[in-house]
Order: sequence, then structure tokens, then C-alpha cells
Amino acid sequence: MKAYVFVVDSPYFSVTDADGETGVDLPSGDYAAEVWHPELDGDPAALRQRISMSEGPSSLGFAIERKHVWNPRRAPSRGDTGGYR
Repeated sequence: MKAYVFVVDSPYFSVTDADGETGVDLPSGDYAAEVWHPELDGDPAALRQRISMSEGPSSLGFAIERKHVWNPRRAPSRGDTGGYR
């Protein structure tokens, strides 16, 4: 079992849906948007964008690269004839 806790100092945050999309209702103003993922590859600073909400609805797009995460395979238990599982 894994769990990730990401603490932000802002009331404006969101989690993406299954399609990788999300939305946040922001009042007028200038903001910095940042993307985080537990398997993020590369420089996190490259995934920060500025957005101005003074001219109505806006949208941002991010493309992230995920690093390869090695997960060890479990060894067979005693009496297990099926090999690794």
C-alpha cells in the first residue's frame, strides 16, 4: 500500500481525474500554477506556469514525463509451484 501526502499553502489546489484533467475556480488576480506527481522525471521548476485571471476563464496545459520506478517481484513462497507472483 502506498500513500502520498502533498501539503500546500493555498486554498486553491486540485487533483486530476482519470483523464488527467482538473479545474479550480479562482478569483481575479495573478497566480503561479505548479504540477506535482510522485514519479515526476526532470526539473519540477519546468512545470510552473504563471496565469492571470483578470480577463475571464483561462486554461493551462502541462506535459509531464514519468520516471521509471522499479518494483521488485515477490519471491515464491514454500510449496508455491507457480513461480514468481
